[in-house]
Formats: sequence, structure tokens, C-alpha cells
Amino acid sequence: MSLLVVPFSNDLVFRLSSNLFAKIWFSTNICLVGFLSFASWIYATHQRRLVDKDLDHRIIRSMQVKALIEPICALVSIPVALISPDLSDLVWLLIPVVSPVLNKALKQTSRSDVIPVSIQLVE
Repeated sequence: MSLLVVPFSNDLVFRLSSNLFAKIWFSTNICLVGFLSFASWIYATHQRRLVDKDLDHRIIRSMQVKALIEPICALVSIPVALISPDLSDLVWLLIPVVSPVLNKALKQTSRSDVIPVSIQLVE
């Protein structure tokens, strides 16, 4: 259900760009969609239920971590919106900053090839 509301949330933010309620609604919606996506991935990969049995555990773990980037940014944007609705838009710029840093950190900790976030979004 929360995925169906994303276009409405997006339109609301564009029409009422400085409105506190619109910013919080959008961030809450994106946060919910992100956490539901994370929960789906956890469910699918638990005991390799819905994924290939040979899927590397490091890929599973890296996807779990990367799935939390957007919902965490959404959570951060809510208190920022309470201070300044216009400033909360800048929080979303953390995503392209955090993603490469996270890719590098995951690559160093696992010592394996990790699929970059940009490639995952295309697939």
C-alpha cells in the first residue's frame, strides 16, 4: 500500500515544496517503503528461501546494508524538516555521498567484489 502512495507523496512535495506536512509525509512514505523492502530481502534470504542456495553470504549482507540507505536518510530528513522544511531537501543528497563510501567499506571488510549500488538499481 505504501508503494502506491509514492506518486501522491511526490506530487504533494512538488506542489507544496515548503510545507512541513508534505515533507514529513513524503519522508515517512519513503522510509516505510525502504524498511518494507529491507524486510522482504531478509525474508527472501533467510535460510536461502527465495534466493539461489549458492548466493554468497557477503552479497546478501551487503544488500541488507545498502537497502537501509534510503529509509535512514528519510528518517534523518524528518527532524531536519521540523527545523527547516527547505533544508530537509538537502538530506537526500546524502544518498549519492553515502553509497560509494559504503561500497568501499563493504569491499574492504569482505575482501570480495561487492556489486555497486548504481548497478543494483538498474537490475
